[in-house]
Amino acid sequence: EGNSFYVQLTLTNPLDSTFINDATVTGKIDNFDDTEAVPSFSIPYVAASSGIYRATLAPDVDIINGKTYKVIIDSVGSDGLVGHWECTVVATKATGC
Repeated sequence: EGNSFYVQLTLTNPLDSTFINDATVTGKIDNFDDTEAVPSFSIPYVAASSGIYRATLAPDVDIINGKTYKVIIDSVGSDGLVGHWECTVVATKATGC
């Protein structure tokens, strides 16, 4: 809440475990009741990484500490492989000073 945060994933081919570096990846975050909390956003490939995709979201998005959200991620590789994930997460305040 009030901080920038990121969504990150690593894509690999399920058949041979090679990294996928050329997919189109998008995400969105829904409230637990399926209403939209953060509209669709792009998750770009991190240059020179091994299949890592990351999106940094601004601190003004409507994420509240302690609230449960559903993170939805979709990917389409240049080879036609399609991925879809729905993860339930609880927003937690960053600690450590």
